[in-house]
Amino acid sequence: PHARKYVYVDAVNGEIIKYEDRILHTNATGTAVTVYSGTQTITTDFTGATYRLRETGRGLGIETYDMRLAGTNYGSAVDFTDADNTWNNVNANKDQYATDGHLGTEKTYDYYFNTFGRNSINNSGLKLLSYVHANLVAFGYGDNVNAFWDGTRMTYGDGDATYTPLTSMDIAGHEILMDLPNTRLILIIQMSQAL
Repeated sequence: PHARKYVYVDAVNGEIIKYEDRILHTNATGTAVTVYSGTQTITTDFTGATYRLRETGRGLGIETYDMRLAGTNYGSAVDFTDADNTWNNVNANKDQYATDGHLGTEKTYDYYFNTFGRNSINNSGLKLLSYVHANLVAFGYGDNVNAFWDGTRMTYGDGDATYTPLTSMDIAGHEILMDLPNTRLILIIQMSQAL
């Protein structure tokens, strides 16, 4: 595989102490077959071996993680990955909904940047984190039909037998935008102008 590394060697015994990769992750343009928005272009990153739902082109980044096995520990969430950067990940875990959350976060960032010139919701590039497949019951909710922004990250439940996972663009935008002062007023004004 293509690689470039700094190799640290013990001068006394010749043992390799550590490797430091010089080829780091890079943004890549991916295709997402989303559930709610059809086929869309998204930005991912490439690790040299696989693509992840991460990017660094908007503010300090947008990252989308899998909470399915993490309980309430965000640090235990893992990356969603794809081998060819065409995200058509329909499976029993409902991973196809992750690209909707990622796309919704990208579009929310773009809206605030293009409309108001804001660099993320704090205008300082705040990294926007999304966690899909969260067990909201473990977080104290009555069921998994919800999503929330806690001031640091988005957390999406998987719905139930009646409701699909709550990762649609309007939910992502609603939750993230509610962190901004005067957002409700701005949205009401824009909605009334559109009518």
